[in-house]
Amino acid sequence: MSQPSDLPYLSWARAHAGRQRLCMRGSGMPSRPLPSPLPTLASPPPGQDDLWHERQVAAAVAHRAGVEPEEVFVTLGASGANAAVLATLLQAGSSEPGELLCERPSYDPLWRTGQALGCSLRFFERHASEGWRLDPLALEAELSHDTRAVILARPHNPTGVNVPEPVLHALGEIAEAHDLWVIVDEVYLDFVPGALPAYRIHPRLISTCSLTKVYGLSELRLGWVLAHRSLVERMTARRLHAEALLPTLPHAVALALWDKLDGWRDQARAQAREGAAIFEAALADLPGVSLAPHAGTPFGFVSVADPAALTLALEALGVGVTPGAVFQAPGGFRLGWTRPVEQLREAAEILRNALVMRT
Repeated sequence: MSQPSDLPYLSWARAHAGRQRLCMRGSGMPSRPLPSPLPTLASPPPGQDDLWHERQVAAAVAHRAGVEPEEVFVTLGASGANAAVLATLLQAGSSEPGELLCERPSYDPLWRTGQALGCSLRFFERHASEGWRLDPLALEAELSHDTRAVILARPHNPTGVNVPEPVLHALGEIAEAHDLWVIVDEVYLDFVPGALPAYRIHPRLISTCSLTKVYGLSELRLGWVLAHRSLVERMTARRLHAEALLPTLPHAVALALWDKLDGWRDQARAQAREGAAIFEAALADLPGVSLAPHAGTPFGFVSVADPAALTLALEALGVGVTPGAVFQAPGGFRLGWTRPVEQLREAAEILRNALVMRT
């Protein structure tokens, strides 16, 4: 078993950051420069306590998501959201951490955080031959009597494939029948027009999200959990032992920029569509090459023969992609398209030529 500190994907990403001129490794919108000067930041009214900004953020998130403020838990990014939920579900009420079931392929911090908490792990498969779809029955077949939580990404990372709402509802019914919870990392969900948070589809589903991937506000490290208020209360109680107060400045800045989110979301969706179209056109007629049917996300998964050799060849030509092996998907690579359009077109031409040369 890997040591709890091992996070191979993040270690790989940091080691390879900026190494190629045309970096197609990004999975979200680039960091957005904050306005200068910043809008006026709200201060707590007289008589309010130190949690006023956090409560205002929870109310803003709740309004945007269509839930109640008591069903929102504010965190340090989506990673903090996932960690808070996992710690609460896997360690509560038992001397031994429960079992976590995770999809495969996957973004490995989803399950390695559970591993760091000492839980046992099981996986259910999403297959390329089935379009990477999530099969509720296959997931249920992998449950054991020790399973306390399931974790997955929607849309899926690394393929960008979405999970339809009827499938999510079926997962919620399975979770209720087996007395467990399903954590759905939805940092990319706002790329999908009209998509409801998983928590609104079934109360046994838990949504985690942030302002980073769609909105480019990574500097704020602002994330949240949407969950039943009983779980929010449990997460709040746990946090008193570590970080009783979150930093208020990012909350104040986020609230000042809140009315800009819809416009930034629409820009992100347009950029993702344009980038996807460029690479879809470049790969469309190549034999033995397929691009996963992504849900409008800023990345997709390319299945090819001998992807490791192709990845090295692309790096030599100045194009960086993310090997599928870091997601436990060795049959291809993740391709991002959040760079300027001119760079995307150049990278697409290089990728196409490299693939043509192999045929």
